[in-house]
Amino acid sequence: MPDNHPEDNETQPEHDRDHGREHEHEEDEADEPATAGTAPQLSPDKLAADAWREDKLGDPVARTWADAVKEWVSLKPRGRSDMQTLRSVRKKIPASTRLADITTGRLETALKGLEGASWNRAYATLRAVLNVAQKRGWLSTVPKAEPRPTGPERVRWLTGEEWERLHSCLPELHADMATVAVNTGL
Repeated sequence: MPDNHPEDNETQPEHDRDHGREHEHEEDEADEPATAGTAPQLSPDKLAADAWREDKLGDPVARTWADAVKEWVSLKPRGRSDMQTLRSVRKKIPASTRLADITTGRLETALKGLEGASWNRAYATLRAVLNVAQKRGWLSTVPKAEPRPTGPERVRWLTGEEWERLHSCLPELHADMATVAVNTGL
């Protein structure tokens, strides 16, 4: 049987050459850490051992940020915004961070660069993860931070031209209701 050298790949059928590359790619993926789009994976053996240690020995397991995120994500489907928030803080709050080490200061540092309503929404996501951890008994208290002030609410009035276009597009019944609303300031 002849040895298979890289230069001989040209004589192999294409699917045989590609097959070797598929396995190389799978090995590379296995070495990569879990992305924030998916919940971090914990081995069932480790979870069972930790549960046994807590139950039988009364030795609480130091839970991590990854444990809390995994639990929070598993409760119900999460939106793109929530998952983006988790991805954006993963450098400042690594998966291996113990929940007890997460302080108000650490949360504020993780959200540095955000302002107003964006900061408040991101903080609400992180606090939701920590609230689940507290309900599970993994965290005694959830760090609290003051919400950031948001800009003034914007009041915008329709121009005369916009009102005419809107009014002309509405069915008669809706046009009458819209006229009353505009004329009375509703």
